[in-house]
Amino acid sequence: MGIVIAETNRQQSVFSDAMLLEKMTGIRASATFNNISVPPTDENLEIFVENLKPLYHAGLRSMTIPHTLWLVNGVIQDTFPEMVIKNTVLRRVRTAQEFWLAAEAGFDLINLDRILMRDNKSLKEIKSAQIKFADKTGRYVYTSILANESCLGKCPVMDEHHFVNSTLGCGTPYTPYFKQKISRCCPRLQKKSLPVFLFKRANIPYFREDVDELLANVDVIKMHGRHSPQLFIESMGFIKNYAKGSGEVLAGDNDFLKRAITELDISANQVEAWRRMIKICKFECWNCNFCENLVNTARERSNRKMEICNSEQVHS
Repeated sequence: MGIVIAETNRQQSVFSDAMLLEKMTGIRASATFNNISVPPTDENLEIFVENLKPLYHAGLRSMTIPHTLWLVNGVIQDTFPEMVIKNTVLRRVRTAQEFWLAAEAGFDLINLDRILMRDNKSLKEIKSAQIKFADKTGRYVYTSILANESCLGKCPVMDEHHFVNSTLGCGTPYTPYFKQKISRCCPRLQKKSLPVFLFKRANIPYFREDVDELLANVDVIKMHGRHSPQLFIESMGFIKNYAKGSGEVLAGDNDFLKRAITELDISANQVEAWRRMIKICKFECWNCNFCENLVNTARERSNRKMEICNSEQVHS
């Protein structure tokens, strides 16, 4: 699903740059092949393994793969014994049982579904399974969660979005989803005109306490951005703000959220209530409407203030 690099020379250049960056910074480079639209056949596994061998021999030791089937048969582990293997977030691991089975299959790091940011109960159950699995097997399998994709929780077009990106270059022009007309229906593009959307995204809030609470249940906070320089800059801003050790963790969409809270004059107590709610709501918006009520209440209060102000001006 990543960028299609057709030219052999360009592939070599990108890989060389990545490995040089790893050597300079100590931050491990990781190859991402998360295209779940590619059939998990023996033939495709053989193609994948043969193409990965030169990268492994050149020092690559971390990668993401799309299929658990490719791990279960042991070919990848036998061929690349030192490789740290991660699942793709597109497989949507959401429960402790699903984590356990993925760990048994051989993954070293398991990407959890981003919607679990609003399901503390499931996150804690997965943490318990992680600890129990480590005690039982001697293998500590890390967890990761994507924290700033900025899309609606349980977005109804998420699968189609990923399908478009997964099939780029397969007989079609290389035009990523958000650069195609079809993406105009995506709620993400309406975030500036729909304040309530900012409260319903699958994003971690900008409060440091919420980041720390998430890190108590997962090992890695995965940040979005490899397809967009702007998103990458925003993610790095989030990381830099967190590394400061104090204050809020603001960057990108979090700036929009805080601005909306300020402009709507949402009280601190209301914000605290929202923060408590989103830790357990599971994005079941059909039976909640907390975010809509939050925005509507703020608007009504603002309108009343305006009416009072206008009335006082008339009397004066």
